[in-house]
Parts: sequence; structure tokens; C-alpha cells
Amino acid sequence: MMTTRWALATAAAVTLVAAACAGPVAQETPSTPPSADAPVALFLGDSYAQGTGLSESELPTRWTTVLSGRAGWSEINAGCNGSGYTRRGGVCATNYVERVPALANADPDIVIVSGGVNDLSASRELIDMRVPETFTALREAFPEAQIYAVNGIYYTGLVTPALLAYLNEAVEHAVTEVGGSYVDIGEPLLGHPELMGPDTLHPNSAGHALITDLTLQELSRVGGPVPSPSDT
Repeated sequence: MMTTRWALATAAAVTLVAAACAGPVAQETPSTPPSADAPVALFLGDSYAQGTGLSESELPTRWTTVLSGRAGWSEINAGCNGSGYTRRGGVCATNYVERVPALANADPDIVIVSGGVNDLSASRELIDMRVPETFTALREAFPEAQIYAVNGIYYTGLVTPALLAYLNEAVEHAVTEVGGSYVDIGEPLLGHPELMGPDTLHPNSAGHALITDLTLQELSRVGGPVPSPSDT
């Protein structure tokens, strides 16, 4: 009987994500499973983290899963379509901070928070409240974890909305305040419709691949526990 921490975390992943998201967000099984002592990485995010827009056969190409495979992590995916720092997802009916209690037993080594586009209807006052609450809750739940925050990625037009820029600044400040690191991958989807799926709202496999590459590059730059880009 396997009793390693990785095995326990993997066995619990589906339960944790189901409780957190109240929806069918499956835990992917990589073609080459991570080692028994692989770091556990929890991804808290929106539809981009969940892989919305990808077909079932394409789901293993979502950026969280590919990144975990390339970094040698065991993935726990707590992405939820439509959710954000302030906004509750349509299926999970929670925002980010509200999902943290259901994930408390995950015991991750790494936490990566991403998203923010779903918060563009929120007031700045609400953003100023919910963003720090999210990272404070994560630090309290996972005091030993390395916490990273990826900037919100916009998908249409040529210019990042001013409110998203404001939210990204709030996220950078909040994650730094709890001893984490901000990961700015820019806006790789803007002006690139070829990276978007048929719904024009969510990245296709090529878009996810670019997000993976940029995230890996920036994690390496800030000293994250990933192989250097030249090794991948």
C-alpha cells in the first residue's frame, strides 16, 4: 500500500477539487507519473486553469497540467469557470478566497494563483478587499508553501483594461506581503486570435502551450522550483 505524501495528495485531489468547485474538474494523470516524492502543486484559478474550451482529449494540454509535468509536480487543479478574486463561478459558486477552506487538507508545496479577468466588473474597493484576503487565507492555510501569483491574462483587443492593470498591481502587492512571488507573463493572447479556441474566449492548445512556456520562464526567473528553460 502506497503511503507516500504524493500518493495521499493524489488520492485526495479529486475529492478536494470537487468540494472546492462543486463541479467535474478531473485530476489529470500524466503519461509519466511524478515520482513518489514529487512536490504537490495546487492551482487556484479560473476557466484558463480549469481548461475550459478544450475538448476532453485536449485537456492534458492545459497549461497547469503541462507545467506540472515539465516541472515534475503532482497537480491539484482547483480552477473554476467564471470565478475570480471577487466573482463567484457559475458552477462552483465560490470566489478564490471562499475555495481555500475546502482545499485546506491538500498540503501543497507550491500554490499558483492565476486569473483576474472575471473581476473586471468589480469595484476597486472590492478588489482592494478580496485580493489581500485571498493571499492571507492561502498563507494561513499553507504556512510552508511557496506561493506564486500569475497576472490576469486578457484575451481580446489590443490593450489591457485599466482595471485589470489595477488588479494585477493589487495582486503583486498582496502576494509579496505574504512572502510569495508575482509572476508577470505579459499579455500573450492579445492580438493573437490563432491562440484562441472556437469560442474566442479561451485559449486553444497552442495558447496553453505559450502560457506554459512563459510561466515556466518567469517562475525560473523569480527562483521558483522549476527546471531552467534550457532544461525543458
